[in-house]
Amino acid sequence: MNVFVRRAFSTVWNAIAHPAFWLPIILVAAITVYFDGLRLDVRRIISDGWGYYLPLPAIFVYGDPHLAFLNRLDLASDVLHYRFSDGQWQGLHVHGVGYVDKYAFGTAVLQLPFFLIALLISHFRYVSINGFEAPFQLACGISGAFYFGLGSFLIFRTCRLRYDVLPSALALAIVILGSNILHYASTEGSFSHVYGYCLVAALMYLTVSHAESEEPPSLGAFVLFGALMGLAVVTRPTNAVYSLLFIVFAGRTPMRILLTRTVAALLASAITASPQMMWWYVMTGQPIYYSYEGEGFNFASPQLMNYMFSIRKGLFFWHPLYLLMILALVAGLARRPLESAVSLLIVIVAIYAGASWHDFAFGHSFGSRNSIELLPLLAVPFAGGIAIILGSRWRGVAAATAVVLIAINLVQFRGYSKSTIPHDQSTAATYARFWALTLRIPAIERLVPSTQ
Repeated sequence: MNVFVRRAFSTVWNAIAHPAFWLPIILVAAITVYFDGLRLDVRRIISDGWGYYLPLPAIFVYGDPHLAFLNRLDLASDVLHYRFSDGQWQGLHVHGVGYVDKYAFGTAVLQLPFFLIALLISHFRYVSINGFEAPFQLACGISGAFYFGLGSFLIFRTCRLRYDVLPSALALAIVILGSNILHYASTEGSFSHVYGYCLVAALMYLTVSHAESEEPPSLGAFVLFGALMGLAVVTRPTNAVYSLLFIVFAGRTPMRILLTRTVAALLASAITASPQMMWWYVMTGQPIYYSYEGEGFNFASPQLMNYMFSIRKGLFFWHPLYLLMILALVAGLARRPLESAVSLLIVIVAIYAGASWHDFAFGHSFGSRNSIELLPLLAVPFAGGIAIILGSRWRGVAAATAVVLIAINLVQFRGYSKSTIPHDQSTAATYARFWALTLRIPAIERLVPSTQ
């Protein structure tokens, strides 16, 4: 166990010095400066991010997990900013003297180290603290960038377990620049998605490293897998689907020790999930509680076509890269049947679950944000596809395709951030007008009416 812990700390330390860690962070910093300049007082905690972050100030600033402090008449303007004009709070439901927060607790757990640093700084800077001042906003942005860098490093390391540096680096670069993860690591880094991206990347690294090993996973590896899985679920409950990776992870383990180590993994998972259960218990008196009041899944009538192809938020319409990566995964079925089949099952279940949610678009979203956690899973077979293409006559076509997809994505990312693309309810008319304005085509601009 001690050897395993030392290896884990060594991996984190090596990550910090690796380009696959700090280059993504520099990219986030550059995007932040591009959109906001060098200002340090920009709000990083926004929209859903408010609900994910709220447990930290509730516990460490107000000492009020019931959230009754939100009913105070003397709330600071930094906090009042998050109240809707009708007096409601995003994601909160009245419960007793306070509220129930529908958002999962895991993001707050991962933000905690950065929050505590901001809390320490604020004690020296402010007479009174409300938990939403500039240091806390900045800490939230830095937290998202850190986990983006760590997740990206883990994706690269996972790819390197099987492939050379070039295909591994290209796969990571295309994933970052051609998908919507960059938006949720920068502009909306307070959301849960970049944290899920990092956790699934860690699960993939564990899974692939032991799939490539001749030895079964150690007890420490089982404990770590369980801990990561528990944290992933309380970061975003639908991440439970990634528990299927356990089939591949534990595949070489003899039956005589599989049971005891699986129990250890389950205990570790329960421990890392315990903050969520304690939070629910304090708020509601129940350790297991369905917090999404009035929201749920329609499994009998999923919006599959809309979820995958609609202009409003279609996964493959906004980011065709996902489809290319899924095709690379399917192509690997013959080489790695078990791993590829399990991964494909995860993709299918994740898409089906997303399409079954009562709002397939998931509100304001750059593309299908619900699918971001699939990226670490799909990046590995994608690197394998790139490795094959690099040695073929199709590499020029593939390179051109990647450049086009990246260019389109970055232009749309800017449009979404600047609100020239609607944050929701995109239509053929709004999409055509966006490109007409972007490409400065007056004839199309005149044909497509403004929707402002």
